[in-house]
Amino acid sequence: MVEASYYAIGQSFGLFFGCAATQTCLIPDFAATPQQSAGKLAFPDRCRFPYVFAYQGATYLACNNSDPGDGDIYLYRSTDLVTWAIQNKGQPILRRQPGTAWAHIWNVAILPVGNRWHMLAESHATLDHMDIAYAWVDPTVSLDFTPNQGPVVIPNGGNPEMFFRDGKMVAIHGLFRDRGAADPWYTTMSIADPASPTAWTVRRDKLLIEQRGIDICDPTYIEVNGQGRIAVSYDQNKVLELVGPPLTVD
Repeated sequence: MVEASYYAIGQSFGLFFGCAATQTCLIPDFAATPQQSAGKLAFPDRCRFPYVFAYQGATYLACNNSDPGDGDIYLYRSTDLVTWAIQNKGQPILRRQPGTAWAHIWNVAILPVGNRWHMLAESHATLDHMDIAYAWVDPTVSLDFTPNQGPVVIPNGGNPEMFFRDGKMVAIHGLFRDRGAADPWYTTMSIADPASPTAWTVRRDKLLIEQRGIDICDPTYIEVNGQGRIAVSYDQNKVLELVGPPLTVD
């Protein structure tokens, strides 16, 4: 288990995670059964780097359909976490664009705010680097983010997770090699105003999870029973969970 995405289910929470190399599994009650063996296949389609969010009473899951690395992004919808319907008429909601900052795409985060879905995507022009770039859609018009692919907003970033707090968009994400050529991945957060969605400010003073020589990335975050819970990939071979006060932006 490496890439994971928390999701609120009633008074508890589940965990979607990459399994069987190229698919996504769900542990329905992660608090009760925090073992990888408790996961069940969400659906049979190829689906890596899952990202899950709620919108208008339904659950949406965005994921990468490639093996082993970058690929186009597809979107699925469910109202019961059992039956999933592919969206956008079966077409990708985000396509790779050769020769641009969107030439290679790994994983994405989507945050609905008002009439806009904001997306942060780990992407880059080449396979040897990663940045976080911005895109958007109006879901009442189209679910295709590709025409609205924007600039890089968090250089050297990846693995974004998004939520809304006190009028601000918050991204928890990885950063690497931004402080030195040998810098491993570490996890921090950035903040942006929805009115200026391409202007993100890194806030290491609010969140910093790192260990010398170890990659700590692929974060997912949820608040349950007054606590904030962050799960991160540790050394690219296990997922560790940290529990503490909810994150703040002020």
